[in-house]
Amino acid sequence: TELLEKRALKDDTDRDERLNRDLDDRTQRFKSDRDARDGIERLDRERRDREEALVIDRERKLIQSQVDDVRKQFNDQCDEIRRQFEVERHHLAETHKIEIAAMERRNIEALAVSDKYHKDYALSMEAHAANAAKLEALIAMSNEAVTETRRMVETDSDTRLAIV
Repeated sequence: TELLEKRALKDDTDRDERLNRDLDDRTQRFKSDRDARDGIERLDRERRDREEALVIDRERKLIQSQVDDVRKQFNDQCDEIRRQFEVERHHLAETHKIEIAAMERRNIEALAVSDKYHKDYALSMEAHAANAAKLEALIAMSNEAVTETRRMVETDSDTRLAIV
């Protein structure tokens, strides 16, 4: 019996040791599982953070690209407006020069017409003065002819009366 008791005690001790080892193994496995889960969760969190950072970076780059495109379009539109303004300003300056040249031509033509009119008027007045002198000469000749004719008629009349 003593042997049985020793054996039973040894079996109880072995069983207690086995239970303690099993308990230690389970505790160790639990800790390992928990550490593995924590590591997996940490890795998963890091992966999600990296993915989120990549998404944020892609979105930032996309937004920056869109901002750059809008800025380029704005600058291009400003350049086009400046160019159109310069073309319009140049066109207005050319139009103004053409209008001034046309006014100068019209002024010169008007002065030429006015000069011609005054010259023609002066020539007309000279012609009238010459015509007046000719008319006076004709009138004087006509008066002499009339006077001569009267004298001849009187002489003729006297001769006829003397004959009669």
